[in-house]
Amino acid sequence: MSLFNLKRGSPEEEFPTLKYNYTCMARILTPELYARQFNRATQSGVIFDDVIRPGLEEPGELHGPVSVGCVAGDGQSYILFCDFFDRSWYCSVAL
Repeated sequence: MSLFNLKRGSPEEEFPTLKYNYTCMARILTPELYARQFNRATQSGVIFDDVIRPGLEEPGELHGPVSVGCVAGDGQSYILFCDFFDRSWYCSVAL
């Protein structure tokens, strides 16, 4: 859980709406993947929502260039959230 003790709902309540999101993040993020990553935090306090926030804030356009839509908050993010980052890499290579 986050080092900041944030009050959050369940993964089902917090799962973002991705209907009009055209990033690689939106292509691979599922409720099941989100739930697996939901309660994890790196030692410096990076939570999964921090990782996917860029894709939520800039969802892209249907006919525009596709962005990855995620960022690793620190080095440990690549290890802790590897299930997600491995899929993101394959998605971006396929573009």
